[in-house]
Amino acid sequence: MTPSAEIVLEERTFRFMLLYRWASLAPAVLLILLSPAPADAYPRLFLALGLAMLDNLVLTVFRQRLNHLVTSRPAFIGVDLVFSAVLIALTGGWQSPYYLYALSPLLGAAFFVGMRGALAAATAFAILYLAALVVDIRWFGDSIHVGLVSTQLASFFLVASLFGYPAVLLQRLRQARDALAESHRELESLHRLALTMQSSAVTVSDVQEQILTSVTGTLGFERAMMAIADAQGRVLFGWLTHHRAQADYAPDGLFHTAEIPLHDDAGAIAQALLERQAVLVADGKPPTADPVVNSQLGLTHYAVLPMIMRDRPLGVLIVDNPDTGAAISDRDLASLAAIADQAAIVLGSTQMCIDRTRRLAVEAERNRIALDIHDAVSQSLFGTVFTLDACIKLLPEQAAVVQERLTELRSVMFNVMTEVRRSIFDLWGGDLSEKAFEAELYAYLRELAPPPTLHVSIDVSGHFDTLDRATRKQLYRLAQEALSNLVRHADATLAHVQLELRNNQACLTVEDNGRGFDLAAVLEPGTATDHLGLTAMRERARGLSGSVEIQSTPGRGTRVVVVVPQQRLRDG
Repeated sequence: MTPSAEIVLEERTFRFMLLYRWASLAPAVLLILLSPAPADAYPRLFLALGLAMLDNLVLTVFRQRLNHLVTSRPAFIGVDLVFSAVLIALTGGWQSPYYLYALSPLLGAAFFVGMRGALAAATAFAILYLAALVVDIRWFGDSIHVGLVSTQLASFFLVASLFGYPAVLLQRLRQARDALAESHRELESLHRLALTMQSSAVTVSDVQEQILTSVTGTLGFERAMMAIADAQGRVLFGWLTHHRAQADYAPDGLFHTAEIPLHDDAGAIAQALLERQAVLVADGKPPTADPVVNSQLGLTHYAVLPMIMRDRPLGVLIVDNPDTGAAISDRDLASLAAIADQAAIVLGSTQMCIDRTRRLAVEAERNRIALDIHDAVSQSLFGTVFTLDACIKLLPEQAAVVQERLTELRSVMFNVMTEVRRSIFDLWGGDLSEKAFEAELYAYLRELAPPPTLHVSIDVSGHFDTLDRATRKQLYRLAQEALSNLVRHADATLAHVQLELRNNQACLTVEDNGRGFDLAAVLEPGTATDHLGLTAMRERARGLSGSVEIQSTPGRGTRVVVVVPQQRLRDG
């Protein structure tokens, strides 16, 4: 229940009590008008009636102030209890017509204080009532009826219980309604964040502002701050602050790019993010280890909520009430934790969408560059090589020097064309399928211009699509390197390339029946191992966390085996 609704309810209750007090004077008025009484009793009856009416008049005129006094200081009801006991002492004790009037303080205690207050008031009034009877007997000589007095005393506690317990129930209903209202505000905030997540054109800053607005607007906190964690989870940056009174997002003295390190002794903010738990600070614990930043933040009693998605720290949400100094309760912390969890989903999803968009843009640009190179540079190089080849054939036999130079130039241009094709393949962003793997290797083999006597077979077995994109390309380049060495140096007639995926491993084997070589002599320090491309192959395999094994014997061929371990494979 809002404070204004609470005030309205208290005002209505107080008005009901005033109406009851005025109505309870009816028995006293009827007694004076209709019932005969001793002459010496009339002054007391008129005095009591006048005091009661004056009391009601004061309560009616100053009802707002007295209402606030009763609700803020329930002990003030004791004054009314004493006044009621005085009226009973003046007007006949247990026969007093002010019995109903005397019950009004008990009703007030039940409505404004609750069950315990009503029982305490009943106990106090029972004592005062007995004292009033003693005064009536001694001063005015009235008698006493034990049975009726006992009944009246019991009625005090009965009235207190009957009205006190419903008052407690009403209080609990009000609390339940407040809890439902709070839950509604939380759900409304979560709903707004969900709508933000569905937005197709949103940035991280947009998400931050929406979250901060939900915390300060819907949930009603005075200030909310948010910072984003970097990809490695080492620092917090990108600060935004929303102050409900100022209605802006400008951090008070805190730069948007200010960085706060994340380690164990970096303060309460780092503690919450590192331990993945919300932290409620009520003892003025500094939020960071930097005094300058602490003075800029100005936090004393605050809550720090980590934003975690799939065990990845995304940032923190900090909430406090700097204007009123109102404490943040455990229930508030639970509500904020729910908001922080939803905010983490929104923020993480937004970041993933942005990253995916960037990757797609980079991939599209790479494809464009690859096509440009293929359509322009590659075709030009191919034309140059073709023209040079034709010129060599057309040269007269006496132009031996020119022919030699042109032959060398053709070889250079062929190598350049090969490297350009390799670059195009590396830039190409599409997936390399099993069929494309074989087809590209056959095309590359044709470009190498192998001797007609060489027969090469290429075979892929296993689930090729379990390999990730980068591993497919690197295995393709390793196969290219092995084929290049085979064509240039092996002098073989048969060769076989096999890529086999088994036992969570990718095994690339390239073997031939060529002349082979002395592996120890080739790998001896100081030799030109680059001539066989072995260094490049080992580097590529190391980049895949794999290994290269070379088996070769002079006159018996060569066998190259590349093994990529399980961690380089996709989850099936």
